Amino acid sequence: MEKNNRQQRPREITSITQFYKRIIKIKKKKEQPQCLRSIYGKSLIKNELHGSDNMIDANKERDIFKFPIPQKIPVFKFEKMKLTIETIQKFIFPPNLEHVNINERLDIFALYGPVLNHHSVDKCFCVQCSRLGKELLDLVRQEKIFEQKQRLGISTKNDETIKRLEMSMSTSSKGSKMKSKIYVPAIRLLDEEVIYIYINIYILYKKNIQSIYNQLCDKCKLHCDCYAHLVGGRNCYHILSDQEIQELAKEINRQELLDLLIIEKGNAANIMIENISLVEPENLQSSRELMKVLFKNAPTDYYDRYDFYDLQQLILEDRRIRINAWISQIIGKPIDRFKNPKLVDKTINNSQRQNLKSYNFTLNRNLPLKMITKKENITYTPIEFPKTLIDKPKLQQNEESFALLQKLHRYTTQILSVDNLNQNVSSYKINVFMLRNYNEGRHGSWQNYCSLNKTRKGSYVKTLIQQKQDERNRNL
Repeated sequence: MEKNNRQQRPREITSITQFYKRIIKIKKKKEQPQCLRSIYGKSLIKNELHGSDNMIDANKERDIFKFPIPQKIPVFKFEKMKLTIETIQKFIFPPNLEHVNINERLDIFALYGPVLNHHSVDKCFCVQCSRLGKELLDLVRQEKIFEQKQRLGISTKNDETIKRLEMSMSTSSKGSKMKSKIYVPAIRLLDEEVIYIYINIYILYKKNIQSIYNQLCDKCKLHCDCYAHLVGGRNCYHILSDQEIQELAKEINRQELLDLLIIEKGNAANIMIENISLVEPENLQSSRELMKVLFKNAPTDYYDRYDFYDLQQLILEDRRIRINAWISQIIGKPIDRFKNPKLVDKTINNSQRQNLKSYNFTLNRNLPLKMITKKENITYTPIEFPKTLIDKPKLQQNEESFALLQKLHRYTTQILSVDNLNQNVSSYKINVFMLRNYNEGRHGSWQNYCSLNKTRKGSYVKTLIQQKQDERNRNL
């Protein structure tokens, strides 16, 4: 009997320890579900990682489980459907346009995108740089042909002899009906993989980029760095100009407004659409800040790139809300009475409606972002720009004269009167050197820099006339 009891005790002890281990593992899973202790338990620290002999030494090193599991950095790969916010802003805010209609370009980006850093050798570059681009494209084309021949097992030994024969062949022979030689045109666009450095760290096709990018002029380099284009046409070799984008946006707005007006007003919509401006009103226009608010919940990858399809869902849903608000201003119907077509099916869950990858994704708001968001109030006054008398909303009678003088003399300087400028050169030089350096800003002091006041009064035109008269007298 005693032997049997001795054999049962260690089994009971081991079962109790396993029971406590399970309890600890369950607790850790609830507290920190991604930590190593919840995944592997307590035996890993004792045996595999540190080799501790007892439980006390193992518990001393418990903090190791709070460290995150190391992950490998993903390899950068160029994808057309992955866009950074900088690339999108290059298209929406191009440097050549001062006042951009953001909504139009956003809608065109969502409907016909994505935008790419593809540049045309005919339109984007100057004459000299376009020659370099065409030579590079011919080389890229020949490399692709060579790779395809190797893949298909076609020999490339006689390519040079065939090329010589083609160059020596005359096209005006009796048997040939061709007026000129067959010429396969090169690709007309230089894309990111050939010429453009997508991120300053990662360079694709290094030899091609370094061979041409450094040879481009400053203007063409600036174009490659600051512009992103929307491509279209056959094989996407055509770059849409700003005028084409503007006309395309107006045509899309006209069609959508007409469809909604026919539902509300019937046949009278055909007459109403002729008198409606196809440019969205100013109270519905977006801005850079509203764009960031719209893309705030969109996920990004390791390199801060958005998925184009996620942005497309967000922009098109925001466009639906903006068009409803535009129609409500035209016909006077409340925005709340416009029904959301994606809320008709009641079998769809809220999780599907909030998922950007789902076809049933929708936004819960009824008003555009510009009507909802408010500008942040300035809660403090920075030291660089303290409040002045001019910033007051209402002035008293004795303060109006001071405010007027401050406005008039905001950009004036200290004036030194010098009678004989040629004789007293040293006098005004000393005064100029004693003054402080020029300090830009609206609150800069009036003695920042110095100007001269001559005794003789006259304008710029009079001085020019006087100079010409003096020259004529000298010639006579």
